[in-house]
Amino acid sequence: MNHKVYLALGTNLGDRRENLQVALKAMSPEINILRRSSVYETPPWGIVEQPTFYNQVVEAETSLPPEELLVFLKQLEIRLGRLPAERYGPRLIDLDILFYDDLVQETDLLSIPHPRLRGRAFVLVPLAELSPDLMHPKLGLTVTQLQNEVDLQGIQKVASTSRSLVRGKKTQMIPEEEPKMSAESKPLNWTPTPGLGYTVSRRPDGGLNVIFTDITHETLTHWRNFALDHLLDSDRLTRNLYDLRQVKELPEEAITYALEVSNDPSVRNIRMAVVVSSQEVAQRIMEIAALTTSGGVEMAIFTSQDEAETWLDRPLTLLV
Repeated sequence: MNHKVYLALGTNLGDRRENLQVALKAMSPEINILRRSSVYETPPWGIVEQPTFYNQVVEAETSLPPEELLVFLKQLEIRLGRLPAERYGPRLIDLDILFYDDLVQETDLLSIPHPRLRGRAFVLVPLAELSPDLMHPKLGLTVTQLQNEVDLQGIQKVASTSRSLVRGKKTQMIPEEEPKMSAESKPLNWTPTPGLGYTVSRRPDGGLNVIFTDITHETLTHWRNFALDHLLDSDRLTRNLYDLRQVKELPEEAITYALEVSNDPSVRNIRMAVVVSSQEVAQRIMEIAALTTSGGVEMAIFTSQDEAETWLDRPLTLLV
């Protein structure tokens, strides 16, 4: 089922127009862009001593649930080169969910509509260009009414150009080529051990199937060492599937080790599907994804293994 969403894009570092173009192109196929606003140059908000921003809003469709959409956007920011920085400070790219259908949601991870939409002219101006009569489902005000509340001084529409779309260095599509099992695949340095709560097997495409049955300290320690070993010198595109359907909760130790592995500098070129049956486990996985700073992992969460396999089978993207 597709959902209509409005997304905000912002950038004030490097080639700002190209940053926006590359971000929009990289959203496919997870997000289908329907309409896009003009690009507006806007004064910085929050911290004024920084370069001016280019801002844009798009109307789009997606089948991703809200939390998975958030994780996808935050990982896309990292893939495009965004680094951790001061809040409201300069940024290469910023991607935010403004509206998701007429959903009103407030959780620790995500609030919809965007909680700071009201009062932000740099978002309301491009949004009003697209959908002036769009109703804020919580405030009961249209976008035009919200725009009328703010000071529009310093906001200017950027003249359009005919320059072609160029992909950034962080997201380069490569020809579709299925990885083959060969002597080039790194040996699977794993053997069954009594008492361990996980198993590992090689996938036909050269990636890994990892199935967890429990999350004890011994299991987590063994997995951490195994995972870090397999990250080293990994220069090939890899599809991995983690099956956590038998796991009902993730302790803090699991979160710590997962973040250590995901943020290791050696991590690159990995597409990872995680299959869960517990909403609590899914929530913890989304927290891990949101805190992953490495640009080399593309992650998605599923409750169906068939859907996970379909997602893994898409053409691979070199994440670097």
